[in-house]
Amino acid sequence: MTRTRAKGDPFWATAITRMEAGPARIVRGLYALVQRSPALKPYLWFGSGWRTGSAEHGSGRAIDIIITENTNRRPTAAERAAAMQLVRFLIANAKALKIQWILFSTDGKPRTQSWSAARGSWKNLADRGSIAANHVDHIHVYFKAGADWPRALNNAIIGAATTPPVKPGPPSTGVSTLPTPASVATLRPGSRGERVKRLQQGLNKRFPAYRHQVQPKGRLLSTDGVYGAHTERWVREFQARSNLAVDGIVGPATLRALNKYGIRP
Repeated sequence: MTRTRAKGDPFWATAITRMEAGPARIVRGLYALVQRSPALKPYLWFGSGWRTGSAEHGSGRAIDIIITENTNRRPTAAERAAAMQLVRFLIANAKALKIQWILFSTDGKPRTQSWSAARGSWKNLADRGSIAANHVDHIHVYFKAGADWPRALNNAIIGAATTPPVKPGPPSTGVSTLPTPASVATLRPGSRGERVKRLQQGLNKRFPAYRHQVQPKGRLLSTDGVYGAHTERWVREFQARSNLAVDGIVGPATLRALNKYGIRP
């Protein structure tokens, strides 16, 4: 199968040597990112880069990232979840990568959705008649002229955050201080309590626009103190926009980032 072939020959479908030099380096950079990211590596592989029959691919500045075992197949839930993690990363880094637009069906419905850098949001397009044509099975990314891989992303990882061990602090002096992120317990799906409620309230207050991006769209978070699927999706959105590992877990790095916005769960 083609995903299997890509394990041994990752760029066999891309015609990468015929792509523009900068976008070709982006493809290699994204491939390395996928290989570093356990949440993505089992699912994502690289399809058309340069090819005829498409103005964008023919320009040498487009790449298709396939999310299914073979093309023109409906993705499994795990495949689409992996794809969405990468999509969020691409949008969070769209300026650095000089992305013109992204085509993908984010919810698997039979129609393409388009995200453009100029608009900064998703737009539904017409049904094009097939899984592949509707970008249900792959993410299409088109880059602006002059796009290149930024060195700042060389060590980026998606979905594989690690929490460093907490070193014992000095003996207590009896003086009360605010806890540092490294000393605060991690919040994750299934957590409950006042800290989760403060997280939900803070995200609603500082990032109300997430309700337009995160399913179910149009809804703010329930401030019920329960770390459910909706809260996890908002945390993943925050992590992607903050260039953090997108794992849906509020560990030390995510806590530090939240603290910068006055969110102190």
